[in-house]
Parts: sequence; C-alpha cells; structure tokens
Amino acid sequence: MRLQPNSEKLKPICKLQLNDRPYHSTVSADGRRFAACASSGKCWLFDNDLRQLDEVTLGAGVQWIQLNKIGSLLLVGFQARIDVHATSPKIAPLFKLPVPGTSSQCCVFCSDEQVVCVASWDLEPKLTAWDLRSSAKIAELLLPDRGGAGYSLVPHPEGEAMAAIAYSGQSEEWLFWAHYARGKLRVLDRPEIEDVALPCFHPTGREFVSFHERLGLCRMRFPSGELIGSVQPEQVFADNPEDMFSYDIHFLRDDHFLVWQTCLALYEFDLATLQPVGAVLTGVEGVTFGEDNFYSGQSWLLAGGRLLTSDCRHDKKFKNRTDTLRLWDAAGLAGRVSAPDPSRPLTQEIFADDQ
Repeated sequence: MRLQPNSEKLKPICKLQLNDRPYHSTVSADGRRFAACASSGKCWLFDNDLRQLDEVTLGAGVQWIQLNKIGSLLLVGFQARIDVHATSPKIAPLFKLPVPGTSSQCCVFCSDEQVVCVASWDLEPKLTAWDLRSSAKIAELLLPDRGGAGYSLVPHPEGEAMAAIAYSGQSEEWLFWAHYARGKLRVLDRPEIEDVALPCFHPTGREFVSFHERLGLCRMRFPSGELIGSVQPEQVFADNPEDMFSYDIHFLRDDHFLVWQTCLALYEFDLATLQPVGAVLTGVEGVTFGEDNFYSGQSWLLAGGRLLTSDCRHDKKFKNRTDTLRLWDAAGLAGRVSAPDPSRPLTQEIFADDQ
C-alpha cells in the first residue's frame, strides 16, 4: 500500500539539536513539560514551546525519568532507589524512595491524591503506593511473576485503574489490571492478556490500541481484553514487509490515531477500520527517513496541539550521530476528543466478578 504524505497536517514550529544523545525522556500528562536525560546524567527540562527551563546533572547510573501529571515533580530511577525532584523554579532534589529494581515508565500518579504507584522487581515483582507528602509507603502487593525482566505501568483515563505490563526482554509481554484508591491497592490475575505491549487508551478509556507480538497493530476492549480488530505490518507496509509498528501511538481525536513505522514514517489510522488514512511525516528537510543514515525516533504529545518528535542522523560509518528534537503544530490532525465518564463505570467492571 502506497500512501502519499500529507505535509499540511503537520507544520514545523522549531527544532533543537542536542549535544548528548537523549537516552531517557518523559512528558507530563498535561503536555506542558518535557524532560530528556543523556547517559552522562545531564538532564534538560523544556516547556511545550521547546524552551529550555533548566539543565542539571543528575549523576551516573540514571535508568529512567518520569514527570508527574502537571510536571511539578521529576522522578529519577537508579538501580537501588528513586530520587524525587521539584522542577520549579529549577530542578532541585526533595527526597528519595527506597525502591530498587524499577524500569522505564514504572510509575502512575493518582489523580485524586498525592500518591504515586510504582512497579518494581527486586527479589520479586511488587506494586507499591507512596505518599508524596511524607515519602511513606502506603500499601504493597505482589504482581504476577511473569517474564522476569521488569514491569511498566500505564494509567487508565478514569484515574484509578492502571495497566501493569510484565516483560521478558525477549519480545514477550503480559498485561494485567491493577487499581489504587483511598489507600488500597488491588492487582487482578484475570484477565491476563499476553503479547500486548504498552497500551494507548482511547480518550474515553473504553478500549485501547497497542502493538501485539503476533497480531500486529491491535484494538482491544477495556477491561475484558476482547480483540476488536488487528492489522499486520505487511498489510500496511507492503513494500517493506519486514518493517514493524512502533510502540509510540497517540490519539488526537476519537476516531483517528497516530502510529509510527519503526524508525521510519508516521501514519494516521482510522480507528474503526484499522486502516491508514495517510502518511503524515515521511522525513524532514528534504531527506526521507531510512535514507542517508537518517531515522525517526520517538514522539510525544504536548499542550496546545503540538507534537514533539525526535530523529537522528549517523555518519557513513555509524560512529557518530546527531540527535534533533522537532516541534510541530498538529492542529490539522486534531478533532473531537471525548472525556472519560467521571463516575468511572469502566473501572467498576474490573471488579464485577468479585461482587
């Protein structure tokens, strides 16, 4: 399937070249703060206009970083602990959480309380809840023992449920539902959804889109995990049958979403049919992704209808690389975005079998 790029849907705003490769990155849920960290521990904080707010050195051994919902806190993961920093007016250390064995995207900030839930794997996989005002542990539960390599957490739009995804490090994943509210944690051992990577929830929370190891790009119902539809990469990328879908997926409207062809082009998909509407971004500045050692990277939604993307250019011998952040006006891709029901009916379905 050949799709012509629609360059009118993304308009360039600005770009920024970084001297050090940004190994770790995070965006606040409100889209107003973005942070990136190099392997050296150098960390940059930006606003949604890609203006640098601060630059600090966090130290050696940073394994991941994560901003809270409004970008007022920056969590920094190390092998044996999590450092919590304030971000205003500058990045400054506050306290440490004694949580070893964490991995990227392991935290969920609870919407109604000053609480963070953390998935970790030291001697055994655990889900813990911490009070961010006192740095005290509130609750702790074991997670299902799967994979052995770590756990990630993704919040559900209704604000209490979360997806807990175990992985093996060898393209194997297991997804479970967990829940936190009013000082209590719960982890459900059913449904157990295998081979599903990080879910991107629909704005209402009624379903999610993800990359499935066997099915390709899949659409599943929440919380049952029922398969609604799927499409294999070779059905979309017929000219490049070995290409894959990226984990980076974004909803800018109820009926369409964005997904990357790994290291290459960005596509807009129709949710109902799981068919591509068009190619949104195939390259920049006259160079196509995949040519001349030039590749796309990650993407993040920012406030104000902006999309932030990264790309890298290698020299001929692949010894040196240049990394660039690019900010785009994505208003041409936006549409109606529904809000989740404040009564949390979908979250209540998780516990229907227990009642």
